[in-house]
Amino acid sequence: MVFGEHSGSFAKTFCDLFEKARALRAIYLFGASSYAMKDMLNKLPKHIHLRYLRIKSDGTEDDTKDIDFNLSALTRLYHLEVIDMQEFKGHYGFTFTFTRHMSNLAKLRHFLVPQDKLQLHSNIVEVGKLKLLQELRWFEVGRETKGFELSQLGQLSELGGSLSISSLERIRAMEDVHKARLKQIKHLHKLTLEWDANRPKKDTIHEENVLEILIPPSALKDLCIRGHGGEFSLVNEQREEILNNNICHDKFQNLKSLELVMLPSLRSWIVKAPCHLFAQLEVLVIRDCRELTELSFSHYACCQQQKEAKINWFPRLRELKIKKCPKLLSFPPVPWTRAPCSAEIEGVGSGLEELVCKENYKSEYRLKIKMKGALVSELWNMLAFDNLNEVKDLKMDTCPPLPLHHFQMLSSLKSLRLYGASSIVFPLVEGERHAEYQSPVERIAIDGWDASAKELTQLLTYFPKLSELNMQSCKKITGLAVVEKQATETPALVSSDNKVDDDVEIEQQEDTRGEEEIDASSAEGLLLLPSQLQMLSISRCPELSLCSCSGPADYKYNKEAGRTSTGRGLQAIRWLPKDGLPISLQKLEIVNCLAIRSLPKDCLPSSLQELDISYCPAIQSLPKDCLPSSLQKLVIKECPAIRSLPKANDLPSPLRELDVRDSENEELRRQCRKLIGIIPVVYA
Repeated sequence: MVFGEHSGSFAKTFCDLFEKARALRAIYLFGASSYAMKDMLNKLPKHIHLRYLRIKSDGTEDDTKDIDFNLSALTRLYHLEVIDMQEFKGHYGFTFTFTRHMSNLAKLRHFLVPQDKLQLHSNIVEVGKLKLLQELRWFEVGRETKGFELSQLGQLSELGGSLSISSLERIRAMEDVHKARLKQIKHLHKLTLEWDANRPKKDTIHEENVLEILIPPSALKDLCIRGHGGEFSLVNEQREEILNNNICHDKFQNLKSLELVMLPSLRSWIVKAPCHLFAQLEVLVIRDCRELTELSFSHYACCQQQKEAKINWFPRLRELKIKKCPKLLSFPPVPWTRAPCSAEIEGVGSGLEELVCKENYKSEYRLKIKMKGALVSELWNMLAFDNLNEVKDLKMDTCPPLPLHHFQMLSSLKSLRLYGASSIVFPLVEGERHAEYQSPVERIAIDGWDASAKELTQLLTYFPKLSELNMQSCKKITGLAVVEKQATETPALVSSDNKVDDDVEIEQQEDTRGEEEIDASSAEGLLLLPSQLQMLSISRCPELSLCSCSGPADYKYNKEAGRTSTGRGLQAIRWLPKDGLPISLQKLEIVNCLAIRSLPKDCLPSSLQELDISYCPAIQSLPKDCLPSSLQKLVIKECPAIRSLPKANDLPSPLRELDVRDSENEELRRQCRKLIGIIPVVYA
């Protein structure tokens, strides 16, 4: 063994050594130049006692792929047990000659090849002669007229790992299928049975018979059936009869993964007692089954699983993928367990475009639902809300209203995203008391809100812990204000009974007054924000404009007139009045709001630390009194009309970061470059 950076320089020395050392049992070639490697390989056929051969190319050379390494002479090394070419990058033109005579290596146990070169396995002629072979990744039926019969597999009882059998449509003699004896390959863990999906003709009866005979081994853990054109069932009548007598059939007792892919004749899959038939199944993939309409998995009344819980899938299932099954209208609700699991359903019927329920990169449980535009209330029957109490992130896109009794089950929800027109989390019933339920949600993102500002204001009242609000494409929002908390004073001397009555009356009066304020203020476009909000992002709200009022009194609500005291109707409200943002707000983003021309004086709260203004072409300036004294970061992006900032002495003293590099105004960037050294971080 020679190690080190220059070990390849010993190639010539070892070439000479190979001429004399004829008793070598193991050789590992690595690090030599391509031409030196070729010379050494030419010496190998003389080592008739060789058991182990590993070849690794020099990864630093680009010319390796252009050199033919003739390994056909290796087929005379009858004692070879291991050939490892997983890291060999040479030209594979030799393989057709090498694999044609490879069946001479009767003692070969392992032939290791790269994942992208599995054709080296499928090229072996008369592979059945390698009776000790322990892994054959790919077998192609009928690759040539002779030497590639399916019956070749019947002699490879030692096979393990994974085996993919392709081109099964080429089978003509059923005798070859019987001789394959897949059931006897007991060490096989993964099996793929594949028919060419693009074949011009399909003999459905013949394909049904082939699949019925290809009984997999009982120890199989992963089964994939792809492109089969006939009717098929994983449970035949005999097995069904056995199960009816409460005898557990062991056919799929060890199966952990099952894939059904491109099965044009699969219309329904109904399994009774899945806890018996698929007791260990963990992964189920169903893809491109265009005629599939129903999935049904039911337990017998005597089944322990049925007694313990409502289990509608398989007892140990942890991953489910159903894709491109456009006629599938019925399947058991997901998720099927409260334990961590993953479900991805796309391209099925009922208007459901996407349903994803799994952990995100933060290991937090998330639920994503997207409809095709058809607001079907039956959508919610597809979800087992009893198992969604750990969901922390919910995204709904073009969905029908989610009933409140379902939403209440999401007790751990922290993030809510509503996308698409009319995506309301639950219907707002007239006179409904929102104080009876308070959601734990802390972050809300809304995109494409098509309802009124009043409905959005009412929606936000359900979230007393809301700290972040992101609004995009809310076309009916024309102004912003803050919902003020009502302070109630209790008389000092009252009886306990009277106190309870008074509290109820006061609470009812406050609710009535609050509802009247919401109705009058937000019916025509004014959104009332929660007072506890800390982060607000506004994007693509074309009707929203920020204008300064002449004083605080201008905005006071006049109950009798039903309008603001400025005398203008609510339809004209398009401003942000003084104190119109929550006093707890720390971050504000204004993006792509075309109607905003300026930031009014003293309109931003003193708590604000970060201000981001992007893609607002109408804003022309930032007056010195518009930036709060608490501001620490200011970002201006794609606002070409802003040509200057307040003088250095008028900028907030806590300002630590100024970013105008994407402002599209050279004059502004030039001015900001003068602030380098005054402000710690300047991007200009």
